[in-house]
Amino acid sequence: CGALYGPRLGMPLVWDDYGVLVLNPALGKSFPVGAWFGPEYFDFSHEQSWRPLATLSYFLAARLWGPAAWPLRLLSLLLHALVGVLLHRLARDRGLSAKAASAATALFLIHPVHIETLLVASFNEELLVAAALLACLLLHERERPAASALCMALGLLAKETAAMALPLIVLDDFCRRGPDAFRRK
Repeated sequence: CGALYGPRLGMPLVWDDYGVLVLNPALGKSFPVGAWFGPEYFDFSHEQSWRPLATLSYFLAARLWGPAAWPLRLLSLLLHALVGVLLHRLARDRGLSAKAASAATALFLIHPVHIETLLVASFNEELLVAAALLACLLLHERERPAASALCMALGLLAKETAAMALPLIVLDDFCRRGPDAFRRK
């Protein structure tokens, strides 16, 4: 994964990166916690959707590195690797052999469909949601509902597609336990 995407870390920022990361005057400022949860969020974030966790990641990255492309993409690559680790664990928990789980994870990590998400630094909300959903499923399976719900909440703070956690949990329970156990639960 690093060998494939690593050489692209230093490429110039593209597309949405300019509006979200380079031309956003708010990235260098501080805002009270309440501003992240009220209507003023849209004024300072320059976002069209309420995604405070993703926006906070941009703010922190800009504070640490400024608008340099390589560290922002490195953060995306590290998040992608985390998603791969969680996916591998989920595959193993679902009964795949270590070899099959590793092959599936490797295919996921290097598949070209991820190029846009990894090379556009301002698209990290996709990676944050993927990590949150996988962690939510893993924790649900381990019967840790509070931790699972927290992961879902973090996912929702990154992007609204994390709402898929609920139907995924229901489907996962049905597939793993069968219809009778599912009905009892």
